[in-house]
Amino acid sequence: MAYAGKSASGQWDTRSTAAALQNFRLVAYAEGLGGVWTDGILVKEPEINALLGIEGRKLVAVVPLGYPDELPRVPPRRSGRVQWVGFE
Repeated sequence: MAYAGKSASGQWDTRSTAAALQNFRLVAYAEGLGGVWTDGILVKEPEINALLGIEGRKLVAVVPLGYPDELPRVPPRRSGRVQWVGFE
């Protein structure tokens, strides 16, 4: 479970939580774990918070982790060059 607290402005700090969660997933992958970011379960946030005894925090995501039965197929890379479009 990934929860956000409030920032200095009083808003939920979901961006920092999302960045930390992405790093968490990268570390999990490096350790051989598989995980997926799920946010559809957030409709159940009040029940989850009550079950865990969490108050005063915003549930951002649930990330189930585990050892995969098989390695996922790596999609092929696109051939060709990268074209950067921007200011010169």
